Amino acid sequence: ILFSLMLVLSLFLSACGGFQKGNESTGEKGKSGDKTADVPQELRINIKTEPFSLNPSLANDSVSSNVLNQTFEGLTRIKNGKPELAMAESYEVSKDLKTYTFKLRDAK
Repeated sequence: ILFSLMLVLSLFLSACGGFQKGNESTGEKGKSGDKTADVPQELRINIKTEPFSLNPSLANDSVSSNVLNQTFEGLTRIKNGKPELAMAESYEVSKDLKTYTFKLRDAK
């Protein structure tokens, strides 16, 4: 029992310890002149099944909707029950409240 406790403790302590590369400790990472990141910027999510469709007009299941919500940015988004600008930089509403004109932001 003592051996197994020591093994668990050593695994726990080794998992809590950080791993540092030699060049990261010098403070070179993250300077404003860097054009590319050292680590790929990826988000991986297990959705368990293939989406039915990635066409927003045909996606009627939760798997497709989750993928599309993480892929596309709308003109606006809802925050605290009120719309706020997302892809749109600004918008105008006509006097008859039937026409909305959106100005898109520069996505560079």
